[in-house]
Amino acid sequence: MARTKSKRTYDFPIDLSKTKVVGRNGKPLLVYRGEFGAVDGNPTGFQATRASYSFGDIRIANIYSDYGAGSKYSFNGGDRAPKVFPVYLDIRNPVVNWEDPFIEYPELLAAVGEELTLKLLIKHQGLTAD
Repeated sequence: MARTKSKRTYDFPIDLSKTKVVGRNGKPLLVYRGEFGAVDGNPTGFQATRASYSFGDIRIANIYSDYGAGSKYSFNGGDRAPKVFPVYLDIRNPVVNWEDPFIEYPELLAAVGEELTLKLLIKHQGLTAD
């Protein structure tokens, strides 16, 4: 599969000057999301079964799009469409939890407040870790 190189540009339609996702030079960092995606699904937008997205460098995104869970190597049936999205993330107030892969109610409450915490809990109440 042919991959295209993304040209780094800093002409943004929105102000990213306060984002925490920056490179060593202090400018917004171009990161990548790899997906294997279904041909008959959403061919252009992000897809996720959980309430989160992961981003990394181009090498990892390419590997995941080809070899990740549900990729052409592990999926039985249906055509897949591996893709890699180059993106600039705008994260200004990240919630970081280094000790546990799950965030607990008190941590979320302290980070984003009661109104948003309740909205998030209601929206994602049916998701499980398995």
